[in-house]
Amino acid sequence: MSLPDYKARIILLGNCNVGKTSYTRSFVEPFNYNYMPTVGVEYGSAITRINNNTSIKCQIWDTAGNEKFASIISCYYKNIAGVIIMFDLTNKNSFINCNYWWNEFHKHKNSDKYISKLLIGNKLDMKSKRQVSKKDAEIFAKKIGFNYMEISTKKNINKHESLNVIAKDMYNNMHNIEKGIENMHIIVNDNTQITVKNNTQITVKNNRDWCTQTECPICTIS
Repeated sequence: MSLPDYKARIILLGNCNVGKTSYTRSFVEPFNYNYMPTVGVEYGSAITRINNNTSIKCQIWDTAGNEKFASIISCYYKNIAGVIIMFDLTNKNSFINCNYWWNEFHKHKNSDKYISKLLIGNKLDMKSKRQVSKKDAEIFAKKIGFNYMEISTKKNINKHESLNVIAKDMYNNMHNIEKGIENMHIIVNDNTQITVKNNTQITVKNNRDWCTQTECPICTIS
């Protein structure tokens, strides 16, 4: 298995039922019509390749769309490299409420450093039920400083492209991002030693996920 070059943390915001969980999980499993509403925060990940030879593992924090969970969500704004706000193209109220999620992001982010930003209009396949025009969405995105894309998770339209857009922006601005995007080191089996790109020797004592820590009580690094 090849190593991703970087790991980046992204928080996903938006109202209930706009498709956040479907989007997060669709990178690793088939589309599901019956997801239960997220309680608090769920986690997903996907690897995307940019510039043909650089891969980024995106850790996506899928947050609850119910405002009563706002206090739980607040701690997940820490050390993010990117933020996605999602709305439902067939539900104008979910678009109007993007202003609330933008304010929540600004209230809780813990850095004035650069953070990659993407506004997503989901359910592009349901054109006959559309309530939000592309022009209105683009105007709002420009006003709040976000890139904008329209997707359909269900029909797999622009889904991977949207992740690639924010991954590329994080990569291009990584030196302006305080935290949230890091070099990847290694994933190996028990007691395996390997030399990574910077000639650091890492012996991993236990099976574990991708490690980005320079000092770790589980691994020995020299």
